[in-house]
Amino acid sequence: MIGYWADKRPFLTGRGKYLPLILSTLLSAAGYVGESKSQTTQVIRAICLGTGIIPAAILLVGIALLILLPINHKQELAIQAAIERKHGKESGLR
Repeated sequence: MIGYWADKRPFLTGRGKYLPLILSTLLSAAGYVGESKSQTTQVIRAICLGTGIIPAAILLVGIALLILLPINHKQELAIQAAIERKHGKESGLR
């Protein structure tokens, strides 16, 4: 399934390509049957978790990290200088 989504949606690169895998694993564990016209309560809960609660939790963790670990302009310049020292200015980073 992951190959299917990666081919159909080119924006699913890097870590984003695992999102369909997480949802499909969650649905499989809940007993999802694709041919069925109705699903069990466990499958409905898994859909709610996989499309609402889990992404919201990931977003909240990201926001918390941004608040707790802010990067100001001085830190940004230091990070950029370290990258340029490690990889050289020819790497295309500016």
